[in-house]
Amino acid sequence: MPKKPVLVADPDPSVLERVMMLLGAGGFVVRGASTSKEAIERAHVAHPELLIINPMMPGLSGVQAASQISRDERCKVIFLTELAKDADFREVLRGLRQQGCDCSAVSIPFEDSEIIAQVHHEIGSPQPDIENVREPSNTAVQSEALPRASSPPIGDYEALLDLASPQLYDHNAFRITGLSVRSSFREISRATERLEMIAKGFGAAEVALNSFSKTPPTSEELRAALQCLKSPEQRLLHEFFWFWPLTDDGNNDPAIDAINAGETTRAEKVWGELADGQQELKKLLAQIDAARSSHERKELLQPKNDLERKTAIAIHNLAILNHIRALSRAAHGSSKLSVHCSDPTVAWKASISNWSRLHKKHEFWDALADRIREISDPRLGIETAEMIWRSLPLTLLLLNAEIAVAAAEAGDFEQASIQKQLIDHSGFEITYCRDAFRRKLAPLKQELERLCDSTREQALKTPENALDIVRQFFQAKKKYLQTFNYLLGLGDPLRDSSHDLVADSARACLVAYLNKTENWEAGLPLFEECLALANSNSLRSRLEEDYETLTRNVAGQRAARRTQATAASPRQSVAPRQSSPGRPPIPVSTTGLTPAGRKAVFGLVALFVVFIIVAVANSNNSSSTSPVQSAPATTFTNPSTDSATSPDAQPSPVTSTSAPPANEESPSVPQTGEHVPSTEESQLKAEIEDNQSRLRQFEAELSDDKSRIDELSSQIDTSEAKLQQIKRDHDLGDDVDADSYETIRRQHNSDVDTHNQLVQEYNSTLRTYKSLLSTTNEQIDRYNALLRSQ
Repeated sequence: MPKKPVLVADPDPSVLERVMMLLGAGGFVVRGASTSKEAIERAHVAHPELLIINPMMPGLSGVQAASQISRDERCKVIFLTELAKDADFREVLRGLRQQGCDCSAVSIPFEDSEIIAQVHHEIGSPQPDIENVREPSNTAVQSEALPRASSPPIGDYEALLDLASPQLYDHNAFRITGLSVRSSFREISRATERLEMIAKGFGAAEVALNSFSKTPPTSEELRAALQCLKSPEQRLLHEFFWFWPLTDDGNNDPAIDAINAGETTRAEKVWGELADGQQELKKLLAQIDAARSSHERKELLQPKNDLERKTAIAIHNLAILNHIRALSRAAHGSSKLSVHCSDPTVAWKASISNWSRLHKKHEFWDALADRIREISDPRLGIETAEMIWRSLPLTLLLLNAEIAVAAAEAGDFEQASIQKQLIDHSGFEITYCRDAFRRKLAPLKQELERLCDSTREQALKTPENALDIVRQFFQAKKKYLQTFNYLLGLGDPLRDSSHDLVADSARACLVAYLNKTENWEAGLPLFEECLALANSNSLRSRLEEDYETLTRNVAGQRAARRTQATAASPRQSVAPRQSSPGRPPIPVSTTGLTPAGRKAVFGLVALFVVFIIVAVANSNNSSSTSPVQSAPATTFTNPSTDSATSPDAQPSPVTSTSAPPANEESPSVPQTGEHVPSTEESQLKAEIEDNQSRLRQFEAELSDDKSRIDELSSQIDTSEAKLQQIKRDHDLGDDVDADSYETIRRQHNSDVDTHNQLVQEYNSTLRTYKSLLSTTNEQIDRYNALLRSQ
């Protein structure tokens, strides 16, 4: 009895089709759905044993749909998602299991073997119906058994993929030996003895050069070529990537003769006329339709089939010729090939176009199957033709992907862009394009992982130096992330995971540094860069918590410094800000307080100023409400020289000492010990009190100006942070809104101008304040000296 069907639900048609074809080819009964609602409806009819679903479905979420379907149908669930390794999503899975849902997850992108293995693990292999089992047939595979249309790969032909390198034609055994792909085993055997003698060092120069060789082959190249020709599988693959004659015997082929003579243009003309000319084929088809008897139609059918096969082989040879031209000029390409190529981009387009046409030409694949039968080696099965057909798109695109990755790493984004566009417009399935880039970027990802590990190890070993280590790390990671950004784009799992890896590694280093040094402010801009890099929700959540803690610590440190500065009255003026220049974006400082932190600091400063003003007011009030004294003797205390420079500090109040009360009946002559102020003392006292009043007015102005300056500074810090974020996105290769950047930059520069104008006014008032305070202190010294002299 067959297994229950498998239900697959995914909003992406390419993923849905790929999974359904994989499972269908594996013997499962598969149903598909593109929405959660559709999945629920089909589950009620199909009663699946397994549900494969994307948790991010439109409308009702895939998680909710899976919960309902698994409960109603008692089926197992596999979530197909990029979040498979995310901590938050694992918590969701744990919750579903607690509710009775038997679920697991497979990460996107996935290998074909991975999804098949997971399905077998969950529900086992499909059980075939006994009555449908057939005995294997000994009949040779006919052309109808070969594929006719493109479909996602079921399995990769690794032997073919191993050939995918820019040196593909450098290493071709038929190019090196000069033999024809139609050479018989006897011809190869005779040539082998001579070539082996040459390989041993006897007359290597005797090897004839063909039109695609700059120099004679080396002994090592000859040995490797002969080894390939001894293996039927390798020989077939090397034949596939070389020129085929238009006739089965390979004799009297004008195009091959032209190739051997170095006249590639003449050969291209012959193949081009066959590949593009349809007139002769149309004539044959018209004759077949007009034939009066089956015998007549049968006689016309053979020329038609021969012409169609020649057309397919001509397309194959044009693909090979233009491929050689393109690779001979490509970066890190085939240096041993010598062929004229005026425009490599044109050659690339022609090559990919012909390969794409060939992939759909079943006549060529029939010819390849016939060639396998001719070789007649038990080690080489007829299914090899289909394996080559299935893996050919990925093999070809791997070549372009390798060149694109190498160019992007070197900073040559023009060449990388050409290769990326060739891949995107190749006409092959999008799954092949993505897989090609991921395969060729895998070594770069491993290199980035090693960089992250060494950086973390170095920072944890010397945490006091971790800040400089992280700065160097951010500089070193640019070439990796720029390559991932450019070739994969936002949302690609490999690209996003690479950004998360860098952000998480930098976070570990920064945490070690901050816990060691408590230099919170220095780590703030680097934490902001970590936040800009992070993609996964779990990592962003951790970084946001760290950032919030860090900003609180920075605010506390700044508040403490400002409180100390107010008490100790620093002698420095406020420094003006620098304006941000025009585009392109440039780095800006982002070490300012957050708005919440600034409010806390402003509150402390304001409270301190109010406390001093109240203290002064209370002192004045106490003096004014005391009993009237007869000729009081008054002394002044000089304000501190340090406090004199602080706009928030108050000068010390006038202090009085009272004499004994005067006798109302006594004469006006002063009694013994009574002090009568002189005119100079009275004048000095009046000037001092007037100056103290003016000082308090200056202090109020300075305090207001300082508040306005701090408010503008906060706005400037906010705009600087936004500008720096745009700059980072720009450097990472992301698209940025230039108009938004320009608006922020203009507002930033306007705020800076206003800020600097206020700073000038503040510093001018502060200088006047200091001058008056110095004069007041001198007057207090003179006044107290007069009192002491008397």
